[in-house]
Amino acid sequence: MTAPDRRQEPPMLRHPNSRRRPFATRSRFAIRPSFATLVYQAAVAAAALLVAAGAATAQTTTLRISTFKGQPHMASSYMLSKVAPPNVKIDIVEVATSSEAMDALLTGNIDAAYLGLVTAVLAVAQERPVAVIAGVSFKGARIVARKGSGVEAIKDLKGKTVAVSKAGQTDMMFRELLERAGLQVGRDVEYLLLPTNAHLEALASGRIDVAATTEPHGSVMLAMGLGTDIAPDLYDTSTGRVGIVLAVARSTIEKDPAKAQLIADLHAKATAWVKAHPDETAAELARIIRQKDDVVKLAMKNTELSIDIDAAFRKQTATLIDQLMRIKYLDRPVEADKVFDLRFLDKARAAAGAN
Repeated sequence: MTAPDRRQEPPMLRHPNSRRRPFATRSRFAIRPSFATLVYQAAVAAAALLVAAGAATAQTTTLRISTFKGQPHMASSYMLSKVAPPNVKIDIVEVATSSEAMDALLTGNIDAAYLGLVTAVLAVAQERPVAVIAGVSFKGARIVARKGSGVEAIKDLKGKTVAVSKAGQTDMMFRELLERAGLQVGRDVEYLLLPTNAHLEALASGRIDVAATTEPHGSVMLAMGLGTDIAPDLYDTSTGRVGIVLAVARSTIEKDPAKAQLIADLHAKATAWVKAHPDETAAELARIIRQKDDVVKLAMKNTELSIDIDAAFRKQTATLIDQLMRIKYLDRPVEADKVFDLRFLDKARAAAGAN
């Protein structure tokens, strides 16, 4: 009798990544979530939707603002980030001249510019689409005579060399002081056109006798003992109460007035912050320009911040335009009111008062 074949069947081939899964069985005792649990889960889901919706509506807005490095009469620009809401980011762009700021504004590289009123007037006269929406400051300049130059007052400037930044507010005020003293640029006084950041070296080296300069350079010169301020009446001139302004492109006003209003509001709040915190502001500016606090405080005392553009401001702007025409910096007339668009100023003033 033949023995039964006890050889085992070969094992079933299985994919190496497969695994045995148990058959699902349905329990007669399946646990259902309670009503309270369902309510809780629904609440969590609703909250998640609200958070997502809030995140979508609170997207970060970035504002690019130009200013001049560490200048006290533009201190508000550096404090914008202190008063901005969490969803607004401020990018400060430092420029060397008002003309550079104007070019950046018109090409869309920045959203707003802190710059000289003269530059804004010249741009509007050339039909460049910009508008001044708020004041920033006036004062902020000094006429510093080099120690040993023999100059003690404006009347002593005949035959002397003066450094000045062309077509700036300081230039206009200084020319008026010369006229009062019976002196004339070119005939009696040599004008050396230099950017303000070159005035200190020129005065220290003896290349010039006088610097018609802006802050903080003027106060640095005084602190170093390089010279004396010979024009304490500088701001008593016919354009002594205008100076630095805040400008935006007209396309921003027309296409995104909410952005223009935001910029004006933040500027007004930052200006109020600087006035309320002079010591903190001085310390911050001192760090930026690597100067001592007392030098910056001296410069800040020679500066007056104001967002207002009133009838007196506009009248001095008209006088400034006449002066620019007379010295041929401006080759065509322009109405002073066309330089400004002040529709945002009242709300900005209210926003600063509520801050």
